Amino acid sequence: HDSRRIDLQLRGRSGRQGDPGSSRFFLSLEDKLMRVFAGEWVKNILSRLGMEEGEAIESRMVSKRVEGAQKKREETHFEQRKHLLEYDEVMDEQRKTVYGYRQRILDGCNCRDLILEMIERQVDEETERLLDKNYGWDTIAAWCGQEAHIEVESANIRDMDYEQLVTYLKDEGSHQADDLIAEQINENLPEEYEDDWNWQALTKWANAYFSLNLNDRELKKIGRDGLHQTLFDQAQKAIERIDFTPLQAFLDDDWGSRSLAGYLNYQFGIEADPEEFKALSVPEAKAKVLEKVKELYREKEVSFPVTVGMYNFLGNQQPGNEANSRVGLVKWANSRFHSNLDLEALKGKQVNEIQNILSAESEKVFVNGEASKQIEQYLTKAYTREAAGSAGKSAHPVQNKAALGELAAWANTELELNLTTEELEPLSDDEVRIRLYQAYNKRYRPELSQAERSLILEVLDTSWKDHLYYMDHLRSGIGLVGYAQKDPKVEYRREGMKAFDSMWGRIGQQVTSAIFRLEKQSPDFVGSLWRV
Repeated sequence: HDSRRIDLQLRGRSGRQGDPGSSRFFLSLEDKLMRVFAGEWVKNILSRLGMEEGEAIESRMVSKRVEGAQKKREETHFEQRKHLLEYDEVMDEQRKTVYGYRQRILDGCNCRDLILEMIERQVDEETERLLDKNYGWDTIAAWCGQEAHIEVESANIRDMDYEQLVTYLKDEGSHQADDLIAEQINENLPEEYEDDWNWQALTKWANAYFSLNLNDRELKKIGRDGLHQTLFDQAQKAIERIDFTPLQAFLDDDWGSRSLAGYLNYQFGIEADPEEFKALSVPEAKAKVLEKVKELYREKEVSFPVTVGMYNFLGNQQPGNEANSRVGLVKWANSRFHSNLDLEALKGKQVNEIQNILSAESEKVFVNGEASKQIEQYLTKAYTREAAGSAGKSAHPVQNKAALGELAAWANTELELNLTTEELEPLSDDEVRIRLYQAYNKRYRPELSQAERSLILEVLDTSWKDHLYYMDHLRSGIGLVGYAQKDPKVEYRREGMKAFDSMWGRIGQQVTSAIFRLEKQSPDFVGSLWRV
């Protein structure tokens, strides 16, 4: 290691850097090296020997002592470096993952596939969670904690009807309130330390927890001895005031399917009927939801270029310039969609009618250019992978030159390229895939592909910065877990990876939600795509 090499070079070679000759160096006994690691022993022994300041020391014993102090200092520095590297190992793994993912995007990978992977992962997780047979009971437990301040486990309330549930929750709320009141009184009004009593903190807690309107003067009049019963009576009244009727909705058999329909509307803007999912198994519901989202994404691919064109020509048009704007829109549409529209086709049409006409032209081009599946089919034929070797590493793709020629011919016709078999032979399948998808996106979906790329990068960069900020805070305070007999490094790794997984989940949620709402949430960004 470089630091160890420097240690060896500095020890005994100070000033010479390894050149032939001899070295002589001067060392103060007040130097930190000697003061911390050699102790008072060297100073005392030299004083007894009558050594004076500036006098040369020629003693094997002293040299060994100095060398021992150097060694201790080097070991201390080594442990510090090792400690730092052990903590940095977690961040190093995360950096490689994030920067590798980001570099794939910058290198031109198909961002459409990345977004569809995010959609599939979210649909899989959310459908599994929302259609789980225990989801209703989990919802009730969460509602009780948030709205009623009653902490319950879903396993303890499972299979209860509404009346049983309300009775159980009221009883449980009373027991928990009794314990909490005693705990807060002991914390804020310790019996042994009357000078430390904090009536204001106790009043603030009681008002917030039980929705009361007390003040500290009222509580002081009651006194500490009668305070528990008074607060408990107030808590009982607060529990009786709780409206438990929302729990009836959570007990319905269709709560899971209604929640799934609500999730689709919230996340993707899809209006779905809960009845569609009631009779379906979880795998069938996943397939149906995924079909709906993919169909919506396909509609997005058709309508998005039209939205960009409409925004550019009709979104900011000047009064009296409508005719010129429509002329420009027709010329753009004929070029973009390879259509034969004329100005008469748009004459007298409203904006929504014009959008429908252009969407129909976009649909024709998109159907003819839906080539992503064909790209994968040609790549599968042209490149096959051998079995993994003894070292466990995948071998390089073995090329089928005949299929490679078919791939080049298809790409030249469909994607307007000028490829040759000789040009593709040195490339791996991933490199060819990137090149074909770049041409495909440029030919059929330049606006949306740029929007996908920009959106993922923006969300990724923002989320990564927030994660780095969180990890700094985690690192600064993780040492405190040592008081709980836990290894700080193990806890740092566990919490760091947990936060890292959560970061990717948030990235998926933000990207898949925003991609369907770009026109409404970021019209200026949509307008900027005109320059693509």
